Amino acid sequence: MEIEVRTTTKKLSKSIINQMRSATLASLLDGEVLGYVVKIVKNSYKTIIIKHNGEYFVETAGWKKGEEQVYRRVGRWSHQKKFNTAEDCTEWWTAYQDALNKAQQIYI
Repeated sequence: MEIEVRTTTKKLSKSIINQMRSATLASLLDGEVLGYVVKIVKNSYKTIIIKHNGEYFVETAGWKKGEEQVYRRVGRWSHQKKFNTAEDCTEWWTAYQDALNKAQQIYI
């Protein structure tokens, strides 16, 4: 698989994926899900790649939903994203689930 980075086309690689920014709510809602990769990003088994407005974003899979936060376990540690309200959390969770369901594995 190839992606366009600025004005050049480069082969998708581990180093390019590790330089991508984390997905925002807007990119989850309106972005094009390109697929997911396995064991490329540190502390993430499965990572979703999203294209939104000509930029590429990544989002780690494996989140679980709480009241006003989502969290995931990494070994014996826990990562979390906190939201201001339960509605914000639910909106992010719905967009995340939709993106996760659309993703198919990319092999690099």
